[in-house]
Amino acid sequence: MLILCAVCVFYPLGYYMPVLFSVSRATNHGVDEEQAALLISILGICNTIGRFLFGFVILSPYLSALLVNNICMVITSFSVILTPFCATFPQMAAASAAYGLFSATFMSLTPIIICDFVGVNKLTNGLGIIYMVRGIFSAVGSPIGGQLYDLTGNYDITFYVGGACMLLGCSLSLLLHLKCFHSTFT
Repeated sequence: MLILCAVCVFYPLGYYMPVLFSVSRATNHGVDEEQAALLISILGICNTIGRFLFGFVILSPYLSALLVNNICMVITSFSVILTPFCATFPQMAAASAAYGLFSATFMSLTPIIICDFVGVNKLTNGLGIIYMVRGIFSAVGSPIGGQLYDLTGNYDITFYVGGACMLLGCSLSLLLHLKCFHSTFT
């Protein structure tokens, strides 16, 4: 449970960066404001699709929710890190779509993963702790991103740092595949 909490310290620091800063970054790169606002719609639509899609994917007896979540967390992290390399609207739209689709699992698969690690009897306690930690560090990450922009005048560093924090959270989450972290509930 401590590793899950540590994941929820680092990963949320960068999780909301694309949602909050993609439109401003796009307009700074010369994209029309109306077109730039579409990035959030693309992200949201793909996120909704991802929640349904990965909900069906984990029904496979060959895939665990943790495995699917970790793969998606890594892809999401790289979509954030690679966003600064997007110079045109189609590239930015593709990055927003990738982020939206693969970020869906971080929220939607959490109850299943927590249940696998602490059991159904302690699910509410586990979710409460995880959501508290996640909420605190989600609230902290956005102002840090804004401060990075204020210091540099460029959103790229915000995406690099946010993605790096997400990758750190991913690396901790990958540790959960080790047998020593499994209880009798898995």
